[in-house]
Amino acid sequence: MKTIFPLSLFALIFAALPIDASLTVSEGVKLQGSILSVKSTKKYTSVAGCKALAEKKSKAVAFNLDTAAGKCYLLKSVSGSLTNTTVVSGS
Repeated sequence: MKTIFPLSLFALIFAALPIDASLTVSEGVKLQGSILSVKSTKKYTSVAGCKALAEKKSKAVAFNLDTAAGKCYLLKSVSGSLTNTTVVSGS
């Protein structure tokens, strides 16, 4: 019993960790869902900057970069998607 508990705890911890936190980028798709945060500073108004921020935040599951408005939206859930030519998204 003493050896089973540490092994099962170890397996449980590593099973909960994401294997690959890289988000797939899609142009012209706006994801719908719950907004975690909105950033409008220049650092996050590029695809690379917005994507990096989303991958860094543990609660973010996706992002929308509105290139016309210059805003990066981090999403904590995704409920659907729409076609929008001014948005680049990642999930």
